[in-house]
Amino acid sequence: MRSRLYPLLLVLLVGFSAVPAWAGEPVYWSYVSFPPHIVVQEHGKLSGSLIALQRELERELAEYEHVAVEAPLSRALLGATRGDRYCMAGVFRRPEREKVLLFSSPSRITGPFVAVTLRGGLDAWKNEEGHVSLRELLADHTLITGRIADMSYGPEVDRIFDKCADEENIINMYELGTLERPLRLLVSGRVAYMVLSPDQAWYVIRTQGLEEALELVPLVEARTWQTGHTACTRSHWGRAVMPRLEAALQRLRKNGRLKAICRKDVPPSMLADFDAAWDQIMGPYMEH
Repeated sequence: MRSRLYPLLLVLLVGFSAVPAWAGEPVYWSYVSFPPHIVVQEHGKLSGSLIALQRELERELAEYEHVAVEAPLSRALLGATRGDRYCMAGVFRRPEREKVLLFSSPSRITGPFVAVTLRGGLDAWKNEEGHVSLRELLADHTLITGRIADMSYGPEVDRIFDKCADEENIINMYELGTLERPLRLLVSGRVAYMVLSPDQAWYVIRTQGLEEALELVPLVEARTWQTGHTACTRSHWGRAVMPRLEAALQRLRKNGRLKAICRKDVPPSMLADFDAAWDQIMGPYMEH
């Protein structure tokens, strides 16, 4: 009997050792409505470029159950602090986030943030290049702006907003939804401008047919393309899965899938700039 059981036990032990002890536990992918990157459709169905990227990465971790959790980034960070197994696709890298998250190489790029306003609404503040200074706009308390809570606008713009966090001319928006509320505030004139990424602004304009009503004004303080990264909980588990996520991202870069996912959200007027920025930012990673 012993001689028959021993080979069977050996096979079982080898099989179990090949699967991480935590493989049966779920991976939580946090999301909030963040069009066009994450769009929450009827009955909670998710779509958008970041969801497409998430699905690609889920295939790399096929041994796990993947659970989508509707949670703002601040709540996901609290979960990661507790050691919960969180992943998220395309988030900006910030020092305070790196305390609890591990970040991949860039997995998406976003154009310089812009001020979205009624056409001609900020003409008085434009410089010779047609740009406006966010510092100057915020210093004018007759101009009301809306800021999306929990959202990063890039290091320079974040610093400007943080210094003015308690000013009465800033409305914090906690439920982004489909951008309908910011849109209503803009069109009604209650808000003079919103700072959005070009992708977000283009989504609003094309889905609502507002090409003639709204314009995108470049910000003096936002000149560079931002990189988003795939992130997961900073833990023993996270350190084990991050190399696999990196390998998946590298494959997606080389086969063109990653660029295609990101490019579909870009305004037509910025496609050439996107292609140039993609080659500059992603090119070095393609060589590895």
